[in-house]
Amino acid sequence: MHVNPLVLLAIPTVLSVAHFVGFTGGARVKGHLSVIRSFAAGFSVSYVFLFLLPEIPRADEVAVVDTAIFALLGFTVFHEAHKFIFSQKSEGKAKLNDEIHLITFSAYSFLITFFLVELSKVDTIEGIVVSLVIALHFFLTDITQARVSEPVKHNLKMPLAIVATLTGGMLSVFSLTNQAATDVIFALTTGALVYISIREEIPEKGGRPLVFLAGVLILTLVRAFIL
Repeated sequence: MHVNPLVLLAIPTVLSVAHFVGFTGGARVKGHLSVIRSFAAGFSVSYVFLFLLPEIPRADEVAVVDTAIFALLGFTVFHEAHKFIFSQKSEGKAKLNDEIHLITFSAYSFLITFFLVELSKVDTIEGIVVSLVIALHFFLTDITQARVSEPVKHNLKMPLAIVATLTGGMLSVFSLTNQAATDVIFALTTGALVYISIREEIPEKGGRPLVFLAGVLILTLVRAFIL
């Protein structure tokens, strides 16, 4: 299926703008972080169940690698990296905290953008809709991004996120990877998204159940509309 390159280029551009607005707009919504975080959690968890998980068996039918194994690897890598960071924080240590967090944060932006452009090549409408969903997801989660340690390299987060987003998009737009690499990136993204959306974004305390439910219902309606 031929897709206009401008449509594909728009995806990393929109996601980069979402990162920028999310990071720069955080101060304006500081008093509403609990509401925003709860809505983002419902939105993100719904995305995993309604959009992402159904793609795994379909992708496995044509993939040249075992996508399940790489999805597990993606989940494991992000889980272990974040567990290390937060365990170091709780013990009052600063060893590699900032560096590992910046790497995983950038890798996540890279993987998801590559995945969305690839999805748009197969189904343009779904790819665009899901890209808008993820753009909102980026915006909401960037606003609520907590500092991992002090002093954290906070000023590097936005530029690294944007560079990673654009790089992932360009690799896919210009088809700079072979089928095996594409399959691996898709599977790693799946595992990373499952971990980030379900483990990291659901508030452990201070959440708003009704706002979480609103996030779930809105994305459910989006899914029903595009099917």
